[in-house]
This record gives sequence, C-alpha cells and structure tokens, in this order.
Amino acid sequence: MRRIRTVLILIFALAVLSAVLSSCSSSSGGSDFSPPAGGVGRSDVAVTDTEKREPDLPDNGKTIMIDPGHGFRDAGSGAEDHELGPDTNEADVNLAVAKLLKEELLHLGYKVIMTHEGEITPEIQKYVSKESYQTYYFDPDERVELINSKKPDYSISLHCNVFGDPDVRGTKAYVFDNTLYSDNESENVKKARKIIERLHAVFPDAKEPTLDSQSYALVRDTTCDSVLIEMGFVTNPEDAANLIDPEWQKTFARGVAEGVDSYFNPNGTAPAETGEETGSSTAKAN
Repeated sequence: MRRIRTVLILIFALAVLSAVLSSCSSSSGGSDFSPPAGGVGRSDVAVTDTEKREPDLPDNGKTIMIDPGHGFRDAGSGAEDHELGPDTNEADVNLAVAKLLKEELLHLGYKVIMTHEGEITPEIQKYVSKESYQTYYFDPDERVELINSKKPDYSISLHCNVFGDPDVRGTKAYVFDNTLYSDNESENVKKARKIIERLHAVFPDAKEPTLDSQSYALVRDTTCDSVLIEMGFVTNPEDAANLIDPEWQKTFARGVAEGVDSYFNPNGTAPAETGEETGSSTAKAN
C-alpha cells in the first residue's frame, strides 16, 4: 500500500513539473507575442485592412496617410493637467478623429492608410520587442519610416495642443516649408492652406485656425507633402469640450477631408489628373 501511494505521488509531481515547463516554454518564445489588452489610445474593435477602399466607392487614384498622434502606452501631451476629463487623453481624441477622417476620405474616393489604429499590428510589430511593449512608444522617426515606405500622396498627423495658460486656444497646423511666408508658395503649403480654409468654413464662429512652419519630424522628414494639425488645446476648457464632442469630431474630420479634396479635386466633379505634382513639389526648409 505504501509503495502504491509513493508511485501516485511521483506521477502527480511529474505531471505538475511537465505543466510548468510547458508554460515557461510558451511564454519565452518570440513567436507568441501579443500586445497588452488595454492601454491609452487602443481600440476595442479588431483592426481591418486600412489600405482597402469599400468596393462601391470611387477611386481617384490618390493615397492619404493618416497618423493619429501618440497612442499605445503614450497618452500624449494631455496625460496630466488637462480639461478632457478623467477617462480621456490626447491619444484617445487623436485616434477617434483619425478614424472619422479615414471614413470621410474613403467616401471621397481616396485610398487611406493609417500608421496605426490603436493596435500593434504586424505592420508595426517590428518596432516592438517582447521586453519593451509594456511601455511601447511608437516614436516619430518610426512613423516617418512607415509613412515613407508607403509612398502616399499626402500625410496628415493629428494631435492636440497643450499650454500653461488655459486661455490659449485654437487649431494650429504646421508644415516644414521655407515658402510659407513667400510670394511663391509650394504645393505643400497650398495643400495645408486648403485644409485651414475649410476648417474655418465649417467652424465660422471659432477662433480662426493658423498655419505655421515648424521642424517636426512628421513634416520635416517625410518624403511626401505633409501637415501636422494640432486640433485644439487640451488645457483650454472650451477647446477640450469640443475635442471630446462626437459631433465636433465629425465636423472637424469632414473639414479636413474637404480641404484635402479641394486641393486634389478643385472642380469637385472629377479627380485631379494623375500627373499633377504632389509630393515631388515639396519645397521644405533646409
């Protein structure tokens, strides 16, 4: 009887040891990577192929890249001391408006590529190691590399602004272009101006949006024409209330999309000619 009991104990111990070894093997391999289940700027919806247009939509031959600023474990400039509310940060707003902008552009006939949709997809997983994903930061240089690899006709990066004075507010757009203040503006500047003009038209009572030149990587290092839009200030109560308002977000996305379309499709009846100068016309600052 004692011998049978000893054998049973040994069998049980071997079973437990086998299960532990199997678990360790599974967790240490590089092929079973999966991102954390939660995090700022992440989406609860499975990511779809962002490069595909809906089959019944027109195709005007142009590709727009949209970059929702921050995301993953990076909450953005509104991580603290902001007016968005306790459960929302800049990354959430950027991603929400980016998805709305994507839909607006798709319906206007553009092919749309997102740098991310709140998930670490195979496209960007090469930037993530198993040791670093808990604090993952998809930095501007990595985003630029992805944008340049796709060779879009235009790139739009969406952000929210922050400032120490809560009275400062308004939409600000940035390019990196030495023709901005000249009499001979580049096509890059003209694209951004179209967006600014349309945003002013859809928000006639708001503070007029401005356009300036800054040396940000997402407008400086892209090989295509590009703009970075600071949609509003998370530190200003009025701007912050707008930034989390779904209707405002939809209107803002529509304004940006219509601004883009007013450049590429100025007649509103047919897409611009394929040979129209776009990214090759950029006159960026040195």
